[in-house]
Amino acid sequence: MSAAVVIIIVVAALTFGVAAVSFATSYGALYAYARDTGLYSERLTRLWPLLLDGAFIVAQLAAKDDASTAAAIETMVGSGYLDAAKSAALYRGLGGSFYNDKKYPQAAAAYRKAMALDPNDSASAPLLGESLFAQGQKAEAAAAFQRAIQLKTAAGQKPDEALLKRAVAVAYDAQSPAAIELARQWVTAYPSPGSWSDAIAIYTNLSRPDVEGRLDLLRLKQVTGALNSGGEYAQYARAAAEQNNFNEAHAAFEAGVA
Repeated sequence: MSAAVVIIIVVAALTFGVAAVSFATSYGALYAYARDTGLYSERLTRLWPLLLDGAFIVAQLAAKDDASTAAAIETMVGSGYLDAAKSAALYRGLGGSFYNDKKYPQAAAAYRKAMALDPNDSASAPLLGESLFAQGQKAEAAAAFQRAIQLKTAAGQKPDEALLKRAVAVAYDAQSPAAIELARQWVTAYPSPGSWSDAIAIYTNLSRPDVEGRLDLLRLKQVTGALNSGGEYAQYARAAAEQNNFNEAHAAFEAGVA
């Protein structure tokens, strides 16, 4: 966008107070300003509605008029002037406004429009997840967070640990089997005693392993430094003894009281 266009938008917003006057009045004032200052051109005549919608969106966002903002965004996106990423960003901003007003269904709809316009929009996916989670749609929210991780990975980016942890937490809260895979991705990307402990706990609670399986998981916790309480070592010793691994059980007991 040229400097002249930016000047027009700023002057229109500051001089004519787009939030305080009608759409038609603002249109005429903006047109007159460009004509009188020599900024008028045939190209700009095609951009008048788009420029005015941009100023109008800013004003309506400030006034928290979500309905008017949505209508203006529809006009701008429908003009075909903006590329997919910019159009998606408009809907993402609208979704944020709805979310802040606790209008979660409308927020989710806006984020879905953003993702439909730009299938590679990894920024809208977790926001969609939060909007769905706020409505109690936990399984759908987990799927949205999974999509965010997939998009990041496909773009060659390492997902932030906060995103992975949130995805795991939402999926586990939904008691979704996806929590196991998400926990695996988390511990692979950010291995630590804490992430190993949580990932193993999630796997244990969702998969319900048998005695031998639980023993293997306790061994894994010890190897990864995630076995760090007397109670956990007591579980380890008991599981080993149940499998007749008495030497291992004794060693686990000794480590637990050390």
